[in-house]
Amino acid sequence: MFRSASRSHRMDPIVPLTFLGQLHEVLESYIGGPATESSLKDHFDIVLPLLDEMLASDFDVTETLSVILSPTSTVLSGTLTGTIACRSKLSGMPDLVLSFADPTLLDDMATHACVRSGRWRKDKVISFIPPEGAFTLLTYLVPFPSSPSSSSTSPLLPFSLKPLITQGLLGGTFSLSLTARSLAPLAHLKLRFPLGKNVTGVTGAVSGGGFPGVNGKGGGAGRPPNSRTAPALTVSFECPDGGFSGIRIAGLKVAAGSEQYSVYKGVRVRGKGEAEVRCF
Repeated sequence: MFRSASRSHRMDPIVPLTFLGQLHEVLESYIGGPATESSLKDHFDIVLPLLDEMLASDFDVTETLSVILSPTSTVLSGTLTGTIACRSKLSGMPDLVLSFADPTLLDDMATHACVRSGRWRKDKVISFIPPEGAFTLLTYLVPFPSSPSSSSTSPLLPFSLKPLITQGLLGGTFSLSLTARSLAPLAHLKLRFPLGKNVTGVTGAVSGGGFPGVNGKGGGAGRPPNSRTAPALTVSFECPDGGFSGIRIAGLKVAAGSEQYSVYKGVRVRGKGEAEVRCF
């Protein structure tokens, strides 16, 4: 029986290969024999819930980005928070050690009571005995660079957005340019552009509906003197295949002297955020 799996371009190829190997071992253990096409069909009531349980990530890294931008996409202020949640199904008292590719990104964090803070201060690893079930292992805050005098966009932001708005006595025009700054795809991208209190009509068009950029233009009419354009627009988005800070889990080990366990490190990293862009 051949085994194959698809992956996103940002996922390490060893992850799906390791998962398939461990899935094969678990299936043979539950079936009580070789995992063949016929045996999988005969035990489908067992295979389906097993697959569902194993696909649920052991670690879930979720990052939330909130930022205020100038009309040229320069960062005025921003926050980036993250949560690492995990689910443990190990019996007994497993002593686990979690390491990161760049632990300096976690200088500002709060941990679950099971984490040994002294080990983090000394070795920059998360040493803990996990409680059973799902729990939040740690939350963290990544410093967000704020430099109103700079003309460059923060590297944490996955896109740049530049609005151009003009306004006259009886109406105005607007042009919005959204450009991707990351290879990771964005999902559920929504742009909210309030048109002002007394606007009576608007026309618009969108071009370039995918990456690397989207452009929109249009105009509106209103009754003076109160048909003023809102001072800011907002963009909400999700990044289902990655976060923004670059935090990456490097390894998960069972500490020496602990009980023997076969540990599978499944990691899912995703991000979501909202940007407020000042129009003037």
